Amino acid sequence: MALGGHTAQTRVNQGLDYFLRFVEAFPSVTDLAQASEDQVLSLWQGLGYYSRAHNLHRAAHKL
Repeated sequence: MALGGHTAQTRVNQGLDYFLRFVEAFPSVTDLAQASEDQVLSLWQGLGYYSRAHNLHRAAHKL
């Protein structure tokens, strides 16, 4: 059980830099909406599940 928790924590640590880079590039919904989909997907690299990035971008456009 401890190993599972350690593995999850390792994955969080690995993804944190990618996530921080993403929110630094798009600090607001407006910034995200104004970005091209290619920019969003490029900065999403390393976070997996690209459909999430696509859906976030689409939602930002609607807001």
